Amino acid sequence: MKKTIFFIFSILTASCLHLKGQDYSAIESAIDSYDYKSAVNLIDSALSDTTLAQTAVRELNLQKAKCLKRLFRYNAAAETLASILQYDDMEVMAELADCHSQAGRYPEAMILYGQLSRMRPDILYYRVQKAAMEYRSEDYLNCIGTGKDICRTDTIPTIFTLIAGSYNQLNQLDSALAYYGKALQVNPYNRGTVTSMSNIYLQKKDYDSVINLTSSYLEEMEDWIVNPILGLAQYLKGDYKSSYDTYYRQIKEGGDESYSTLYNMGLTNLALGQTGYAEEYFTKAWQIDSSDVNLAYNIGMSKVRGNTPTSMNALKYFDKAIKMMEPDSTMMYKIHSGRALSYYKKMDFRKAIPDYLKAYEYNPSYISALSTIAYCYEVEKEYKKAEEYYEKYLKYAKEGTENYNFAKKGLEYVKGQLFMEETE
Repeated sequence: MKKTIFFIFSILTASCLHLKGQDYSAIESAIDSYDYKSAVNLIDSALSDTTLAQTAVRELNLQKAKCLKRLFRYNAAAETLASILQYDDMEVMAELADCHSQAGRYPEAMILYGQLSRMRPDILYYRVQKAAMEYRSEDYLNCIGTGKDICRTDTIPTIFTLIAGSYNQLNQLDSALAYYGKALQVNPYNRGTVTSMSNIYLQKKDYDSVINLTSSYLEEMEDWIVNPILGLAQYLKGDYKSSYDTYYRQIKEGGDESYSTLYNMGLTNLALGQTGYAEEYFTKAWQIDSSDVNLAYNIGMSKVRGNTPTSMNALKYFDKAIKMMEPDSTMMYKIHSGRALSYYKKMDFRKAIPDYLKAYEYNPSYISALSTIAYCYEVEKEYKKAEEYYEKYLKYAKEGTENYNFAKKGLEYVKGQLFMEETE
């Protein structure tokens, strides 16, 4: 009878479980036909026998957990395995670690794989899984340590990548590049390694390295994920013609009309002075996503520079860009009040006034700005304006406070000055 790769009962095992022949056959038949749900029910029925030996209970629960895993019921599988877990039972421990990993409980899986790797340091699989769980748990320093320990005896591209990724997360970019380079030597056509290295080079603004890396890769592989990275590096380097050719292939041969490709093609055309084509690609990108202020600005620029009948529509997109850039009122209040205070301390009162006005506009509760504006006008001998703002302040200020009294005296003074001016 056919046996599954994970559920093999020998005749000896069957006799040890004290299962009836038909029970054994039914469980095996359900698993052989991938009917794991029925297999779980049959195993539960077998487990209801209170006379089963502990070895039988363990074996049945282990097989039940494996069936539950095939049904993607990782939590139920983990509970089943935990119920029979013994410290020295490495098979159950490994199955439980895998359940935690599949369910996204990486710290729990990491602990179990750590225990397994200490119990059997000669089994590479446990150490590799430990490194992977450390990375997924964001325990990057330990991942580096575990990975380097593995590298002393084995050459595994995945481990090089885990070490490189950990260094990248720790912002140690040169070390990350070194280990990505080791991974690339073993597997030079791994897209993930090429894109990861390219992203680091882009961060470092090392565009030549991106171009060399991606070009070499694309000579051997047709890859419409890596190709636009090459186009971006060419654009950022200022090689607009090459960038145009790369993005043109991306669209015409790769059939890629995604937002980023259309937008970058627009930028390349704009840089080349091909404003009509730039507008065309920017407009297509706008139809996909109209929330990017940079796109709104660039559509406007392509229309203005094109000097075509559509130039008159440029203002529409510039206005959209302004609307998108409507600032956070709290931050703008802080910025303008800070600028105003800076001018005020320099006794440059005329320049302080516009920033105080802006600060008050963004934060109407900032009424002390009104008295300060009034004082600035007073110093500048613009008494009519000073009178206006002192009166505005006194309208909102709390009577009897120090600022209130200051403003009241200021108002009396400027009114006196205005009276003198009228009588002269």
